[in-house]
Amino acid sequence: MNNLENRLATHTTNLVTHLSNGLPNQDLDRDGYIEELMRLLDNRQNVINELVNQDGHEPMDLTEEKRIKELLSTQLESLKKEISRFTKQKEGRQKYQQTYGRTESGVFLDKKTL
Repeated sequence: MNNLENRLATHTTNLVTHLSNGLPNQDLDRDGYIEELMRLLDNRQNVINELVNQDGHEPMDLTEEKRIKELLSTQLESLKKEISRFTKQKEGRQKYQQTYGRTESGVFLDKKTL
């Protein structure tokens, strides 16, 4: 293994370790988690690009690549569900706050009693 391959293995290990920890429960921690994830992905991609540009490199082991994709897709689905839940909560709050509907004659009707 040459220097680039060692760096790729190190970046891959760091990325898998970070992904294996999972999403933090606190919103503030999530921002830092995602920023760190993006940094790790960028560093790893830079090393992969260097390897591709280098002549005579050996093919990479795709088992770690599959694992990374699985972990990323799991966390993406988790984030999508949470965004959906927040959207439903927001809609529910808006319905509760806007209880009066307007009619054509300009009279307001209480939607709760109808």
